[in-house]
Amino acid sequence: MMNNKRNILTIAFVAITLLGFSITLSSYKTYQNKQKSMLKFMNDTYPELWAKVDSLDRIGQPKSALEIVDKIYEKATKEENPTQIIKATFYMNRYNAMLEEDGLAKAINRMSEQVEKASFPVKPILQSMLAEAYHGYFTNQQWKIRNRSTTVNFDKTDIQTWSEKDFVDKTIELYLASLSDERIKQVKLTDFSEILYYADRDGIALRSTLYDFLAHRAVDYFANEQTYLTQPAYQFTIDKSEYFAEAEAFSKLKIETKDTESLKHKAMLLYQDLIKMHLNDADKSALIDVDLKRLSFVYNNYNGVGKNNFYEATLQNMQKRYLDNPMSAEIAALIANLYIQDAPKFNHNISDAKDYKWHFKTAHAIATDAIKNTQIQSVQVSVKR
Repeated sequence: MMNNKRNILTIAFVAITLLGFSITLSSYKTYQNKQKSMLKFMNDTYPELWAKVDSLDRIGQPKSALEIVDKIYEKATKEENPTQIIKATFYMNRYNAMLEEDGLAKAINRMSEQVEKASFPVKPILQSMLAEAYHGYFTNQQWKIRNRSTTVNFDKTDIQTWSEKDFVDKTIELYLASLSDERIKQVKLTDFSEILYYADRDGIALRSTLYDFLAHRAVDYFANEQTYLTQPAYQFTIDKSEYFAEAEAFSKLKIETKDTESLKHKAMLLYQDLIKMHLNDADKSALIDVDLKRLSFVYNNYNGVGKNNFYEATLQNMQKRYLDNPMSAEIAALIANLYIQDAPKFNHNISDAKDYKWHFKTAHAIATDAIKNTQIQSVQVSVKR
């Protein structure tokens, strides 16, 4: 009887052992298949892989597309290809956001983990992308978020409990972090041409470095009026005429405030840094571009009298200085637009309003001169509303 029991136990042990072996063998075969699949993907070129993703995307199969994107990410990581890592990260989070419940929140958390693991130059780009993702999430959910109080002693990893201030603080932190590594000023943006879209060929000259690209993304956020929270009594105000100064003089200004959370102040400091970076460029296009952007920001946010005069005076000086640069046409268009805006103020019964009589004619003359000087066919001038 004992021998039978022992035989049964032996048979059972053998069966369990064989079962374990079959499971191990099955797992090994699965591993081998995965390795073969991965080797196949490793041999495929990135354009071939992305073509498959695009094809699956077009027929509405995000899950299958995500599987290929995961392989691309693995391939890019092994090959240390920053451009493809960034592109794959974007698509991974996009598809996960589509496929999972609370997908966008989970995608943001996943991307936050990816930022922590990333190295240069991927990290600053992902930080900027993550900042945009936080702001995008807040924008889409603000009708719920604005009713929340600032979270205290909550699980900060769950963004579904965050207040508006939590989102703004995190977005600011990430945009500033994306600019903190000085090496981004030495990285050519053309290194990432595969994943960037330029509106035209001139875009390459205007955003020549990774710093340019990331700094302009950050300043666009800081300059966005919708992101401003409740302002303190000592809030930063754009109320000094020297903020309309020409580029070099503006770059040397001390712009100080007690309002350390002011987004307008952060925007002004970033404009200064961008201008300083391009002051000595042989091609002044990037300098002109950021300076016009700065002047427009100051003009739109100026809290004082005489802003039209200050703005026009600087634009006139810029046009004379950069007459040989094709972007002088854009400067001319801005000057002409000022005259167009004021033209409707003409009233022959009011002495102070008589000066506006010929403003439309002046605007036309400015545009005509710009066409002659820059050999372009037309200057687009629109009334700013």
